[in-house]
Amino acid sequence: MKTINAFPRYLAVFFALVCTLILAGCSSSPEEVVQKYYRAVVANRVDEAVSYYSLKEVPHQDLTHARQKLGGLVTQQNRLIQQNGGFDSIQTSIVKQDENTALVKVVMKFKNGRSHEGQIRLVQDGGWKISPR
Repeated sequence: MKTINAFPRYLAVFFALVCTLILAGCSSSPEEVVQKYYRAVVANRVDEAVSYYSLKEVPHQDLTHARQKLGGLVTQQNRLIQQNGGFDSIQTSIVKQDENTALVKVVMKFKNGRSHEGQIRLVQDGGWKISPR
């Protein structure tokens, strides 16, 4: 009879569990999501930028259309940034946050010296996502 050492299997399971817990602890804050979104917009990575939006309230049959509209918005934002000489910096701060929603103040500075200030609402949707409303 051959004996199989089960220790390596248990070690692999333990390692996978530890990695999962570490990654779960590295979830992005609302501010980080907004900054990642704008980095994607500046780089004209439309699909990536759209992925930062919550589409949980969009009916399944309307998802393609919603993604197209958001992609158009991202392209429009990229164009505005380019018209202002490019992106210089972004500052974000939490205005209000609870368990399921957050409001982030955004101050974006352009290379031509102009700036734009606004607020972005985020919701929990498997992590923080920008609300399209």
